[in-house]
Amino acid sequence: MKKLTLPALIILCLFTAACSKRNCCVPPVIAPYIGADKNSVKWTAEATAEKQGTDTLLIVGSQTEERLIMRLKFTGKGTYTLQNTQAFYFTTIGGDVFTSRYNVDNTAASTLTVTNYDEATKLVSGTYSLTLKKEYPNPSSAYPETVKFANGMFHVYLPK
Repeated sequence: MKKLTLPALIILCLFTAACSKRNCCVPPVIAPYIGADKNSVKWTAEATAEKQGTDTLLIVGSQTEERLIMRLKFTGKGTYTLQNTQAFYFTTIGGDVFTSRYNVDNTAASTLTVTNYDEATKLVSGTYSLTLKKEYPNPSSAYPETVKFANGMFHVYLPK
């Protein structure tokens, strides 16, 4: 009987340790992110999502003196075509004085594709491609006529 007690105790300890709850089995939280190749240069910003009205979602990329805002009637996964002021980009001085503003160039395709939407965590992920044309200052050679965001990716949490 003494010979069976030690192996039984070891097996009991192994089962108890194997069944304990661990953080290793919990998927990691995905950090909000937005980035793209802006005029062929890597661009990243702080990503947030905001509600506008009852059914409009704003996906915002913010740097110190730059903002990219994409606005859509969010209905879940799918591809959204952005036109006019549904996407715009602007630069500032001091965060409050506008130095340039760009809206969607309707002669080029600008899209946002929601590839993943998790209703439980409210995480929205996807890709985007934008061609924006200068609206302000016009004319000014200090700013390019167009700003192109290619290979864009984002992960944001919907507001509750």
